[in-house]
Amino acid sequence: RQYETELVSSKRRQDEIASIKGKLKTKLKNIEQRMRSLNTHNFKLKGNLSSISGSLESALAERNSALMLNERLNERTSELSKNLENLQNSEKNVIARLTLTTVDEIGVLEKFISRTGIQPKQLITGKKRTSTLGQGGPFLEVRQGNEPGAFLKSSIDILGARLDRLSKLKRLVGVIPFSPPLEHFSISSHFGKRRDPINRRWAMHYGLDLTGFKKANVYATSPGKVVKSGHKGKYGKFIEIDHGGGFKTRYGHLYKTLVKRGQEVNFRQKIGLLGNSGRSTGSHLHYEVTHNGKQKNPWRFIKAGKYVYKN
Repeated sequence: RQYETELVSSKRRQDEIASIKGKLKTKLKNIEQRMRSLNTHNFKLKGNLSSISGSLESALAERNSALMLNERLNERTSELSKNLENLQNSEKNVIARLTLTTVDEIGVLEKFISRTGIQPKQLITGKKRTSTLGQGGPFLEVRQGNEPGAFLKSSIDILGARLDRLSKLKRLVGVIPFSPPLEHFSISSHFGKRRDPINRRWAMHYGLDLTGFKKANVYATSPGKVVKSGHKGKYGKFIEIDHGGGFKTRYGHLYKTLVKRGQEVNFRQKIGLLGNSGRSTGSHLHYEVTHNGKQKNPWRFIKAGKYVYKN
């Protein structure tokens, strides 16, 4: 009986051991499944890490490329800025030289014109036109900005104004009668107050009497249009030329007129012959210069012309 009891006890132990083995096998399978799952997850993580690492490397490469490109662009921008600055400085120097040259030429021409007794400003300054429409509003001063090129633009505007003035002065010099009407002459009577050569009474002489050889050539002292040609009272045979700009010249006591009314004449074109027609005591040319209808001293124009044609 004791033997049977031991057998039963041994069987129970075997069953327990078998049960424990079964449980261990189940746990082992679970552990193996979890290990496989962990391995799969690790592979996935490794793949993700590889992908992330590749993306980071690509991003770093793009960043480095962008930094290098930005550096090259900055260098190129700096180079272009220097080139632009050098170009602007060069243009400023050219404009400055042109402005100085223009100012010098303006000064020379104004000096010549001033010798005639007429101020250049009176010749080139036109009358201002006034508006008939109502205007108003607050005064807001326009100030020069610091934007790029502002100084250069201002310099160009100043040069433009100077060139415009120079152009006007050159046109004026082209119409002002600086030249004498005779090749060779002497002055028998100046402009101004004098004793009349016939009645010996004091009178105003608004011209210049130039003596020379009878039938000597008389020349137009500036290009223009003949407005009168023929006999004019005490002037005798007479020519009047409109040169533009308000200037006119008159030639009296001629022996013969060689141009007709309405005819365009060139500078130094022969227009008549010196004579003794009209109220005259002998062969001479009575020469007048007017500006805007006012009598001017012709001798001042002829003297100024010596400097004009010399230069």
